[in-house]
Formats: sequence, structure tokens, C-alpha cells
Amino acid sequence: MPSVIEVRCKCGRKLRAKSKLAGKLVRCPNCQTQLRIPDQTGGTAEDPESTNLKKNTNPKLDPDRAPSFEPETLEGPPVPGPESESDINTPRGQTLPPNGLDVAAPSTETEIGFGMEDVELELTLQPLESAGSTQEPVRQKITRAGSYRRVKLEYADDVLAQAWKIFSKNARPILTAAFLFWFIPVLVAQPLGSLIALTDHVSIGSLNFSYRRIVLSLAIPAVVSFLAQPVMIYIVAGAYVGSVPTLAQSWEFIKPRIPKLVGTIALVFAVMACWTALESCVLLVVGGKLGLYVLFIPHMFVTLSLVMVIPAVVCEGISGIPALKRSFTLMRAHWMMLWAIYILLGIVSIVIASFTAVMLPSLLAPIASVAIQAGMAAFITTVLVSLYFSSRATMEEFSVASIRQDLGL
Repeated sequence: MPSVIEVRCKCGRKLRAKSKLAGKLVRCPNCQTQLRIPDQTGGTAEDPESTNLKKNTNPKLDPDRAPSFEPETLEGPPVPGPESESDINTPRGQTLPPNGLDVAAPSTETEIGFGMEDVELELTLQPLESAGSTQEPVRQKITRAGSYRRVKLEYADDVLAQAWKIFSKNARPILTAAFLFWFIPVLVAQPLGSLIALTDHVSIGSLNFSYRRIVLSLAIPAVVSFLAQPVMIYIVAGAYVGSVPTLAQSWEFIKPRIPKLVGTIALVFAVMACWTALESCVLLVVGGKLGLYVLFIPHMFVTLSLVMVIPAVVCEGISGIPALKRSFTLMRAHWMMLWAIYILLGIVSIVIASFTAVMLPSLLAPIASVAIQAGMAAFITTVLVSLYFSSRATMEEFSVASIRQDLGL
């Protein structure tokens, strides 16, 4: 690994440059101050605008400051397995940019995801010989997103660790939205349903049966869940890029997209209805048990491939068939991993619910059950958003600034 020279500008921005940039003039992306990278053999900076220069011959990149992905000039994915002692300390899937400057954000910035806020800069390089000439300097565009690593999330623990970091650092706004939406059916539907049950009963045999109560108990949670997930996705997406929106801001952003959400969800139901009808035909031809074995994996693939539809509508503003195609594209290589995560979180939820049912009094057990459901729903939403952005990072180059613009933050 080549040596790395660190330069800290007076504005607080730290620049890490490869040794081949020694003696070149660079411009600080924050304050536009020209800095001269010192000689790799040591010494001090010649430019008075730079301070706190030091050389690091064995850089150990902090995963919390890891760059999102390499520039476009990098050919091929990172080669697994360290080739030197320095590579041993480099996080999985992370390499130092081959040409250009690595910009690390100061410690005062907000931590997001696995890194820091992104830096979009235009680097100006001037050789020493032409520093005083009128020749146009060479400009190299470098677009980086410091919140994301351009690596394939091949392991479920990667996704869970990334989601937990986002969730734990922004638990208050995420859980506030989750608890608010999940307790609405408890606070509204149940008392209203009880009132209807007292005034409108239809006798079926020896049972008192209320059609209105059933419709109400199903409709209110369905509507609340339909509105809750987009709002929570928007809050988690904002937390992911370091700008956590309030609940009111989230609702104002989601309201204009409700028609798109309704149309897209209706299309998803239509696709699943057609797929279920096809599965029924196969079951009639093949038989019961054999048909279930044959159709189980395709059914899980289709179901899990559609989970990114709502994040695509919320974060990208697309709807209908493009949203379905986007979801299939993003989940094509991750559906089995998401399936494993769902199974794991389901087991954890059952264990916690069983424990609370045994330990808490019968009066508090229903409230604890709703709280557990809200917390698990919030964390699953965080997992989906984390996987959504990480899947995008493996397919395309984007910056935090562009995401903030799309989200209106």
C-alpha cells in the first residue's frame, strides 16, 4: 500500500492524499483554500494556509469513516484477501481510491450509516512548474458518498449491523412514528368497535356477530399500516443521510405521493392475485404436497422481490410498473438474505412476546404486545431502507446530496 499524507486545513477539513500527489497544489473543497501537499519524504507544508500536516505510512481506515464506493476509474471489485499487512486492517470491501484525494469529514459532522456526510468536490491539481503560469489547471471530477460502501451485502449480519447502527442512533424519531401509528388502532378501533358491538348485533345461531365491528377492526389497522410504512421509510431514509425529518415534515412529503402509493399497491395486489391463481392451477395439476414443494421457493421469490416497491415510490417518486421493476432489480440478489432476516426477526419477536406475556400482568400484556410489534416494525423498516440504499450503491453511483434533494431535505 502506498503511503498516505494527511493535511488539515484551517477550516477543519482533513484531506488524505496519496504520495504521488506530493508537491501538487490542491484546493480545499470546503473553503477553496489552495494547499500544497508536502513531499512524501517528510517536512512541512510550503503553503501557509495548511496546518497540522503529518504522514501516515500505514493507514487504518475507520469503518465509520469509510468511503461509500470507489470512483468510476476503479476497475473491478475489491480483491478478497489481504495482500499486505495494511490490507489486514482494511474493512471488508473497502480500498483506498487509486487516484485522487480521500476526504474525511471532521468529527463534528453527523454520523450516518457506516460513514460520514458525503463530499462532492472538484479537485484542482497544478504541477509546481506551472503553478505561476496562465495554463488552465487540470480538473478532475470526483464524486463520493461518504455514507455508503460500494460492496455487495453478502451476509445478513452486514445488513443487520448497518440497520442497527442507524436505528440506535435515531431511535427516538423512528420509534415515535412507529408507536403513534401502531397505537392508533388500539386507541380508536377497539373502543369504537365495542360501541358498535353494543348497538348493532346480528345473531348467527347462538353467537352474537357484528359485521360492522369486523370491518372496522380490519379497515382501521389496514389504513393505519398503509400510511405508517411510507412515513417511517421517509424518516429512516432521512436518518440515513443525516437529516432526520419530523413527523409533520414526513406527512407533508408523503401526502402528495398517496395516489402513487395507492395505485402501486393495487398493482402489487393484482400481480399477487394472478400469481396465486397460477399457483392454484399448478396445485390442481400436480397435486397437494408436491405442488407446495414445487411452488414454495417461487412464491417466496415473488413475494420478497416486491418489498422494495414502497421505498422506491417514497425515495425515487416512481410508481406503477417502473416501481415493480425497480423492486425486482434491487432484490434480485438479496431476496434469500432478506428471507433469512425475516425468519430471524420473527423468532426474536416471538421469544420477546412470550417472555412479556409470562412476566407482565394480564392488563399490561396487550399493551406490551403492541409495543413489541411497533418496535419490530420500525426495525424491519430500517432494515429495508438500509438494504435499499446498499443495493442501489452496488448498481449505480449517487451522492447524499442527490438523495436529500429527492427527499426534499
